[in-house]
This record gives sequence, structure tokens and C-alpha cells, in this order.
Amino acid sequence: MAAWKDQQLLDLRDRVLSKQDVLSIANANSLGQLASVREISLSGNTTISGILGDLISNCWQKLETLKMIGCDLTAEDISALDSANSKGYLPSLQELILARTPALAGKVDILLNHPWPELQTIELWSCSLSAQEKQALREARHNEIFPKLVTLSFGYESDDELTKKRGIAIHCNKW
Repeated sequence: MAAWKDQQLLDLRDRVLSKQDVLSIANANSLGQLASVREISLSGNTTISGILGDLISNCWQKLETLKMIGCDLTAEDISALDSANSKGYLPSLQELILARTPALAGKVDILLNHPWPELQTIELWSCSLSAQEKQALREARHNEIFPKLVTLSFGYESDDELTKKRGIAIHCNKW
């Protein structure tokens, strides 16, 4: 892990991370060995299901981007993410990608408990969100939950009205 000291990207995509691996990474971060990390990609790691809280249980001071596409996150992981945010453990987070996370369906309100002061981009495509959850996310901009939000992506949908009224880009992925 000493080799990671100056790393800005912690690319752990498609690895088979164990709880011990996650604890080792969290420990290295707490010791300042990952102080330069600006981006973490955990995409494709279905084995982190239920242990995300261990990874983000201390401050990632410079972390700007957290990518977790298809990680099979649990409700506990979503709560851990909110908890880390509320404790100030993710003070620089600007981009949150939780795409292909079906566990988020019915749990969006957890992410709306505390302001995300620096968050500019949220990608939630293929998360099976209800119309009410999508609307709650759109309205959170007015409630100061996402004061700097520029991009909110649900994938297959576009919302020109939101873009015009609030200056938020809604991405539409069409295959």
C-alpha cells in the first residue's frame, strides 16, 4: 500500500475484494497512505455488498469521484454512504455514480437526509427508481440538499422542463 501514497486514482474495478481487503484499504487511508486519492472506482465488485461502510468509515479528504456501478449494494451500504456524508468523511465529493444499483429503489430518501455540499453529478441509471423517488431527487436541489448539482442522470429519461427551470442537465442514454 505504500506504493499508493501518491495515487490519485484507486481503480479497483472488477476485483474480488474481500472484507479483509476493504479493511486494509480503509486502514491505509486512516494512516494517510491514500491521502492523494481523488477517485475510487469499485465498479463490478459485487463482493463489497454489505461492507461499503467499512471502506468509508473515515475521512477521504480529497475524494472527488466515487464510482460504484453494478456493485450489488445493500440498504446498509446506502445508509453507510449517507452516514459518511453526514459525518463529513466525503467533504470533496463531486461525482457519485451508483448506476445499476437496484437496492437504491425505495431507499433514495436515505440519501436526502443531509446536504451534499460539493456534489455536482449523480448518476443513477438502471436503479429501478420510482417516479416519486426521481421527483424527490429533482426537488432536493430546491431544498439545498444538492446546492451545486449540475447533472442528474437516470439513464433512459430526459427532463427538458427541469433543465430549463433549474439549469440541471438530465442525461438520457439511448442505446
